[in-house]
Amino acid sequence: MKIIIPGGSGQVGTLLSKAFIKDGHDVTVLSRNP
Repeated sequence: MKIIIPGGSGQVGTLLSKAFIKDGHDVTVLSRNP
């Protein structure tokens, strides 16, 4: 599944993105500060 996480560089976004990637999902992170 393709997933977009806004605010992915924050604490919750980081945890979510790692969990989704571990489960095999295609993750895109949106952030103001790359």
